[in-house]
This record gives sequence, C-alpha cells and structure tokens, in this order.
Amino acid sequence: MFLILFYLLLWNFVQVPFLSEYIGTFVGGLSGFALSLLIGENLHLIMIGAVVPLVPGIAITNAIRDLLAKHYISGSIRALEGILIAASLGAGITTVYYLFII
Repeated sequence: MFLILFYLLLWNFVQVPFLSEYIGTFVGGLSGFALSLLIGENLHLIMIGAVVPLVPGIAITNAIRDLLAKHYISGSIRALEGILIAASLGAGITTVYYLFII
C-alpha cells in the first residue's frame, strides 16, 4: 500500500514513466526490507507482494492483442513499453538488494 501511494505522489511531480516506476519500486523495496526486519518474515515474499501492483500486465496483453490483429507498429511499441517498465521494476528491486542485503 505504501508503494502505490508513493508511486502516485511521485507521478504527480515526475512525469517520466520509467523513472517513477524505478523510484517507486526502490521505495517499496526499502519498506519491504524494513518490514521484514521488524516482523522477521520472508523478505522475498514481502518484496514480490510490494512490486506486483506495478507489473505491466495490461500493457503486455494489449501488445500481444495488437500484434495478433496485425497492428505491428502499435504492438511493438506497447511491447517495448511493457518490457521497459518491467526492467525498471527489476532495477529498483535489484538496487535495494545490492545496497542493503548483499
């Protein structure tokens, strides 16, 4: 919940889509790390649960639908956008792992 609220606040100030996903996921990873230190539960499950709401499932689904409908340009652009969003999510969580866990 903290990740989504921070992401929405950040989106109002920073209109760069991939940067806001990266920073939002980084903050979500930090809050998951802090929560795992307080509770003592499995860190990996907490971080996965924090990132799942930002996964671009609809963008990738629409990209596949466009490609199957022979709209190659819009399908390719949507697929690239979904891949870049997923990469920024992965980079945010990876940064938290390298800075605080490893």
